[in-house]
Amino acid sequence: MGIPVAALVTGANVHGSQVFIPLEKLTERNVTHLYSVMGVAYDVPQIHLYNEKKGRVALIDQNKRRGDSRRPMDPAMKILQYFILSVFDSVA
Repeated sequence: MGIPVAALVTGANVHGSQVFIPLEKLTERNVTHLYSVMGVAYDVPQIHLYNEKKGRVALIDQNKRRGDSRRPMDPAMKILQYFILSVFDSVA
């Protein structure tokens, strides 16, 4: 189980990927973290660049519709992502 370290309230028409960076900045005030775990909807260049700049590992599913040539996520990282999302989805 985990505890919330930051929160934002938005309208229902705002996708989480649009508030990722402001939420990360709030989170950085409270904790130091090395990983950012997200689903395929968060596979956008701005989020990848932000994580790289901060020295974090981004565990983000690849959006196959983008048709890019990036390597798929390492299988070990995929297992870690699945575990983290499973645990925290069950407490949400």
